[in-house]
Amino acid sequence: MDLSSEPIITINEILKLVNQSYISTIRHSLMEIFRVINDPGTSARDLTEIIEHDPPLCAKVIRLANSAYYGSRRYIDEIKQAIVWLGFNTVKELALSQKICELFHGADQLIGTYSRTNLWKHSAAVALCGKMIYRRELRDPGQVVYTAGLLHDIGIIIEDQFLHETFVKNVIEAESTEQDLYLVEKARQGITHQQIGYAIAENWGFPVNLSVGIGHHHTPVHAISGNQQMNYVLYIANYVCQKMEIGYSDAPYSDDDTYEKCLNDLGIDQISIDLISEDLINEILKMEQHGWF
Repeated sequence: MDLSSEPIITINEILKLVNQSYISTIRHSLMEIFRVINDPGTSARDLTEIIEHDPPLCAKVIRLANSAYYGSRRYIDEIKQAIVWLGFNTVKELALSQKICELFHGADQLIGTYSRTNLWKHSAAVALCGKMIYRRELRDPGQVVYTAGLLHDIGIIIEDQFLHETFVKNVIEAESTEQDLYLVEKARQGITHQQIGYAIAENWGFPVNLSVGIGHHHTPVHAISGNQQMNYVLYIANYVCQKMEIGYSDAPYSDDDTYEKCLNDLGIDQISIDLISEDLINEILKMEQHGWF
């Protein structure tokens, strides 16, 4: 493989490009939503104020609250009404998903099987799958893994925007040679979307467990002590969505041994995952029908 024509760029150079772009404007709203999600003392009023101070986000949450997906019997025109009708946790997830969705905006070029819409569909599916695993198997709300699922491939979006020519070549080579994208990235440009995503998460001040989840979603066994559970669930959810070909699959050849280790260490059997997978595909179909993707 001839690497001489490929540009060499450092993580710091990528961070500089990102922080000087429109993407950095999303940072503040994300951090405010993270604060609400992670603080058990926050109230519906706190969430209402955050959403209402972001008009585009407010409009999106209102639109989704009135969609057939949530089945409201009357028109909801205020965030506080949405919280009453849908519930505090549901509106938190709506606000989070719609704000993160802004990262995926832009020219939706189809490159092989990749497009930003397909990546967003994959990310939403991983988030939902991870939450299902947490709630059904670990008896936990799964809010952090839901966030990690939505953001785990943020490095791919950054590559698409700021390393576009190399990114296109990487995607095409990964598909033509049947390799996982992050392995091609490592060979061609020396850094992977995992590393880029981790650097963005750290630079923006994301919670440590979320940063580690983003930075090790393909390599969960290398996660720092104390974060293995979420990383294992994230890997399982990502693996399941890749195998089911929901959205863009950047790692369709994921390590089966790592998948089995994650299941075994968490005490989850394959039958449970199969049942979750069935419900997941039904939920994704409903979301697709109601305009999420």
